[in-house]
Amino acid sequence: MTPKQRSRARVVQALYQWLTSGGEIAQIEQQFLNQKEGKISKAFFSNLILPMLLLTRAVCLALGDGGVLLTRAICLALGDGEMV
Repeated sequence: MTPKQRSRARVVQALYQWLTSGGEIAQIEQQFLNQKEGKISKAFFSNLILPMLLLTRAVCLALGDGGVLLTRAICLALGDGEMV
């Protein structure tokens, strides 16, 4: 897996964690940036997570609870099934 691929996977995992925990995205971002498993492109990760978060919020606002469920399902489908 390339650093960009690992970065994308971590963004999906971070978004899923944000959706399930409701934690602060900045804290979650740092947690995923500081993981030691595999090299990632930190700039790519950081540049991708905020637009994805905004898109996720828009979907959730537009669809209500159904948006949260849909977004969780998408995260699970795009991820490796091992959400942190």
